[in-house]
Amino acid sequence: MKNIFCKIAFFLGLCMAAPGAFAQLLYDNGPFVTNSGTGVGGADQSRVQDSALGMCTSGLGNMYSNAGNAAYDRIADDFNVPFFQQWQIDSIVFYGYQPLSSASSSPFQAYNLRIWADSSGYPKKSALVFGDTTTNVMTRSVWTNAYRVSDYASGNNASRPIFANTCTLSSCTLSSGTYWLDQQATGSSAYTGPFANFITILGNNTTGNALQEIGGANKLWSFANDNCTVTRQGLPFKIYGTAILGVSENNFVYDLSLFPNPAADRLNVLADFKSKNDVRVSLSNLLGQVLVSEDIGETDHLNKAIDLSGFPQGVYSLAIRSGDHVITRKVIRQ
Repeated sequence: MKNIFCKIAFFLGLCMAAPGAFAQLLYDNGPFVTNSGTGVGGADQSRVQDSALGMCTSGLGNMYSNAGNAAYDRIADDFNVPFFQQWQIDSIVFYGYQPLSSASSSPFQAYNLRIWADSSGYPKKSALVFGDTTTNVMTRSVWTNAYRVSDYASGNNASRPIFANTCTLSSCTLSSGTYWLDQQATGSSAYTGPFANFITILGNNTTGNALQEIGGANKLWSFANDNCTVTRQGLPFKIYGTAILGVSENNFVYDLSLFPNPAADRLNVLADFKSKNDVRVSLSNLLGQVLVSEDIGETDHLNKAIDLSGFPQGVYSLAIRSGDHVITRKVIRQ
């Protein structure tokens, strides 16, 4: 979703592509764990919320092949590189499962990935900037200590262990703009799938704007919906690498941070600008409805606390306007 699902973390995060090494977490598209420690053996759970919200879809097929049969299903979700940055992407972590597989051994064998510069709101109508449909970029696959379960099977179902699949990229540098991650997985022929689980937030039946392409003669991208509520879903993924301030944009901002994010009741926003401008802060929901809007006045420093206690759990968009510039970040209320 353009500008809505953007979160930059100016701190170091563990890069799963290289155990023991550290890389900058550039982007986190959203959570999938809904209950910590309540699953089989004390594992975490990602609940579909069938009894609570009437949802029924565990995930989307993104299989390149299964049991020797080519399927060619693909899935995609988007992200935004802020206008004042350039990203050198080292790795991307995608998540998924194959039903009835064991948590002790990953069934995932390969991933292929394409990155499209968005100009139309859909992959393949945009410019391809990285990747292809044949190169395996997966370098690691580990269990996340979480299971995908229904509300009714909460606490006693271990048939869908969710795996974190690290894809390592070489020579991938992106300038500011919106991009689509268009990906596909190959799994074990012993199980159905693979499937990609959704972003999941308790009490929220809409979590993003992912797409799915079903294999066949006439391939079309369609909305990634829950089949029962027909509400749009997002895909969890994390991007690691290095963020570099652009030469011309370096005159605009020193630093920007949001914490905690996800947040429960209060979100703190800190920013240091390189010149004084009229600043406005606004918060919108996924429908584009403005829930909070405040003119801060002319300043080169922003220190704002936003009260989230009156809003339901879910995903929101924070916009910070300073003069002619606009920065957006994804905010999650948990």
